[in-house]
Amino acid sequence: MGLVSLRFVKKIKLYSRIYFSYLFGLFKINFKQNKINIINYHNFYDSKIIENEMFVDKEVFYSQIQYFKKFYNIININNLNFKNINQKNNLLLTIDDGDNSILFIENIIKELNTPFCLFLPIGLMLDNDNIDLYRSRCLHHIFYINKFYKKNINLENFFKKLFTFKIEKIKKFEKFLYKKNKYKDYVIIRKKIDINKIKKMSENENFILGSHSMSHINLKDIPYNWLEWEIKKSLEYINSLDGNIEIFSIPYGHKNSFNNNVINLLKDNNIKSIFTSLNIINNFNNNYYGKIYILNSKNFYYLRGLIFNSMFFYEILIKFIKKIIFFHK
Repeated sequence: MGLVSLRFVKKIKLYSRIYFSYLFGLFKINFKQNKINIINYHNFYDSKIIENEMFVDKEVFYSQIQYFKKFYNIININNLNFKNINQKNNLLLTIDDGDNSILFIENIIKELNTPFCLFLPIGLMLDNDNIDLYRSRCLHHIFYINKFYKKNINLENFFKKLFTFKIEKIKKFEKFLYKKNKYKDYVIIRKKIDINKIKKMSENENFILGSHSMSHINLKDIPYNWLEWEIKKSLEYINSLDGNIEIFSIPYGHKNSFNNNVINLLKDNNIKSIFTSLNIINNFNNNYYGKIYILNSKNFYYLRGLIFNSMFFYEILIKFIKKIIFFHK
């Protein structure tokens, strides 16, 4: 598929999701209610228009938060207890990936006095003299090199060997892997918020920090020793920043990014609330919770449709359409 065709498909997907939610909001279609809705952001922009599902315009963000504050009960994740939530229209706001563009909306969060949880891939955000920064970057690269080039690398041995390197050697090795990794994930490419800025932000009670792993890879597909490090080491850093060490957002969060082994190890490390990107119904019996992916629209009906769990039914519709297409093929 050509680049133009791929962009066209992505654009169709983007706007189909917006209009699907719009219809849910317009006609007040609300079949299945969440006990709590969890809205998830990633990246932001100020003036340059970016037509990408990962980005929300600064002014649109302002309008979205005003809408949520007017119609919903926004919860601070530090005060979250799913079993004690009785009020309707509960809402939790989160931002994944620690992107530097969060600085565009930092003052809006302060101005509107709205609690947000920042889920950080903390290993990719450390100081340049911290060896765990280069370990995290190397692990991220080797994961994608192994995945897309089908190298059949022994990831367990690689992990062990990497931890024998001193910082000067691992810096050079990271540069080498960076060049080799032709399928770079956007998380490794985009600039992260400076760790000292994160420390300053966390002094404001509206910015709550949580773990999003160390190297931001599919946790399901790595050996146990590596998985254990991703969880335990990230929680150590979050704790040092006075963050919440009882919450964890799984990188990517789709169904192929985690399994029962990941969930069980998170629970073994005293994680009380696990967050994914699945469009599921959040109730009190979940092993994990689904976040709603928000797009760049401030339309009232679109936003209401999101809260009415439109994306849960959108995915059901897409699966149904795919089955029909493949059946006829």
